[in-house]
Amino acid sequence: MQTSIDPNLPLVRADAVLLHHAILNLINNAVKYSPEEEPIEVVARMGRRGPVIDVLDRGPGIPQGSEQRIFDRFARGETSDRTGGSGLGLAIVKGFSQAMGFSVEAARRQRGGSRFTIRIPPEAIVQVSMEDIA
Repeated sequence: MQTSIDPNLPLVRADAVLLHHAILNLINNAVKYSPEEEPIEVVARMGRRGPVIDVLDRGPGIPQGSEQRIFDRFARGETSDRTGGSGLGLAIVKGFSQAMGFSVEAARRQRGGSRFTIRIPPEAIVQVSMEDIA
């Protein structure tokens, strides 16, 4: 697994346990569907409107038109017969993200694989002043 975390990301207001489990579920999903020799990438960066966490893989990708449905309970990917699972992992990611006021989305990558993105809204950014640190 490869990680890239922007050191200048702001602090955000989030439930640490829910966010931890959401990211773990995305990583677990990527591991299930990716070839062993292909790395999974976890990227935390500043997006246009706020912090973003991406989990990228090189698996078979999300079928066109299933980008929203994939987060439904019991929804499973086309190759799920060889990977197992209940079809709840991504629904849990969506529920946990929404509980924190975040959004989650899925997309096909141009050269194969999937990108799952947790978007953190600007209102979740914690403004820290120098007086708070002292």
